[in-house]
Amino acid sequence: MKQNVLIDEIDGYTQYGVSVIASSGGSYRELITCPSLKKVPANDWPEEDGIEVDLSEPVLDTMKCSLRFVCEHGKSGIDAFFDRLNDGAYHVFEFPEIDRSYKLRVSAQPNLTVSGDYRVFSLQFENDFPLAASYSYSPPQSTYVLPNFGILLDGKNIRNYGIGVTGDWRAEIYRAPEVKNNLTQSVDNRHGVVYDDGQVKYKSKEVRLNMLMAANSIAEFWNNRDAFLYDLVRPNLRNLTAGTEVLKCYYKSCSTESFYVRTAVFHQFTLSLIFTSYRP
Repeated sequence: MKQNVLIDEIDGYTQYGVSVIASSGGSYRELITCPSLKKVPANDWPEEDGIEVDLSEPVLDTMKCSLRFVCEHGKSGIDAFFDRLNDGAYHVFEFPEIDRSYKLRVSAQPNLTVSGDYRVFSLQFENDFPLAASYSYSPPQSTYVLPNFGILLDGKNIRNYGIGVTGDWRAEIYRAPEVKNNLTQSVDNRHGVVYDDGQVKYKSKEVRLNMLMAANSIAEFWNNRDAFLYDLVRPNLRNLTAGTEVLKCYYKSCSTESFYVRTAVFHQFTLSLIFTSYRP
């Protein structure tokens, strides 16, 4: 039990006996995950490779996140805690361990375990403010030394964000997309189908890159993470340079595998990009 969460500037442990529970993969991994992009308007022309998208005004979606808590003050403590949460939809949660605060609303309590005076429970939150209106862009600047994989985002090496890639990322990037189906007719008295073989066009494809972001301080992590998200959701398509190829894509979503704050900060995540047109 420790003082690791403030609710509307009130210490959760002192007031309610409530603390955030450490868990495998990091307690805050869902909180720090980059939100997904809202669905992008697109046209899929059968005579062209890939899709045509409108990215003039890309916007981020709301985001779900879950946290596990423990309350050592029994029913009275958890009742007082929920009285605070029930006083209006939004509340400001501050987490000193990661030097971050969020304006969240509670949407569900997936579970509750009672053990003597202790209550262990999870809460699901909605983060309707994925990119603060007051955010002021600060360029990424990493002091954590990572290998140079030669991957550039709009001409900027991902090492600048303190990011490296893991796994067989080349196979994922260069994998061929599915082929678009041409006009097909099925005739009742004929085996198989009649297929228009005049052209071969490819669909867009989703590429999932396993990545690791590392920083020497939590302040450096947030500066680079926020800059990375901001750069991903700028208007228009991104230019991803891998080797000698420059590929057109846009950001779709992100999922976190683990997040740890030790002497350094480590964030292992999967980045999903949509390659709008890739012809092998």
